Amino acid sequence: MNWGKGIAIVIAVYCVGILFLVYKTMGVDFELVSEDYYAKELAYQDQIDKMKNVKALGQDVEIEVLSGIVELRFPVELAEGPISGELLFFRPSDKSLDRSMPLELDGSGIMRISTESMKPGIFNLQIEWQANGIALYSEKSISLK
Repeated sequence: MNWGKGIAIVIAVYCVGILFLVYKTMGVDFELVSEDYYAKELAYQDQIDKMKNVKALGQDVEIEVLSGIVELRFPVELAEGPISGELLFFRPSDKSLDRSMPLELDGSGIMRISTESMKPGIFNLQIEWQANGIALYSEKSISLK
């Protein structure tokens, strides 16, 4: 074999390899974390202010993951007043597993959520809430089993 044939074979193998990689990457399914990420990025300062409000309270929502239940305990100082808001179980790996619900606390400022119907995995628990006219935001990563 001479040098010309060897170089031609190397170039052909390289081209076939590149075409194979292009073919494989065209079949990869990818999702954005959020469809409207640009608008959310512009409003992120509001979220930072809400997190600062939580730090000013000195106490955050306590989140406990039990067998089949996630328990949220809101600060006792705020439990006497009305607390409203929304809770989002955000699954970064699969948007179809996200679950949103309004806050519904019992008389002692506790909310229990059944996780029996949810698939196991890592969720970011995002709580956007209002208490005594103050807007607040809390977030914690939890693992459901």
